[in-house]
Amino acid sequence: MRSIVLFTLTVLLGFSAYQVEAQIQTPSPSPESYLKQTVGLTTVTVEYSRPGVKGRQVFGTATEQSLEKYDKPWRTGANTATKFTFSDDLKIDGKNLAKGTYSILTLPGVKEWTVMFFPYESGSWTSYVEKTPVLETKITAQKAGRQVETFTIDIGRTKSHFSDM
Repeated sequence: MRSIVLFTLTVLLGFSAYQVEAQIQTPSPSPESYLKQTVGLTTVTVEYSRPGVKGRQVFGTATEQSLEKYDKPWRTGANTATKFTFSDDLKIDGKNLAKGTYSILTLPGVKEWTVMFFPYESGSWTSYVEKTPVLETKITAQKAGRQVETFTIDIGRTKSHFSDM
């Protein structure tokens, strides 16, 4: 009888300990995302977090109330540094980039954005701000033509340039 009582107490204590440590899980406000795309013969993977607009102004001047300021480094996502991995050497805007894993930062602008690639060291995006990128390119800012609620990285219009080989 005593062993049954001890067993029952042990089981009850085990369940109560489980309940004390149990926590309610909720979705992240900026969920993680993973993209894998083959472009020509190169596999590109992107790991990033997707912040939402949620009625806020995302980009603006230093005097505007916005989440991110024009001409200030942005981690290009949320939470941690955005990570790109390339399976092969490639060219971006005519500049060579060795295969490997990179963190990117961007400098958003009203008319033009600067995209900077850094060898990936950690998810701490602020650690890259004072470093020199291994590749930097500029892209023209374009209106999406529709309201985008959640930040998304997409690789569109893939094409190979075999004539450049």
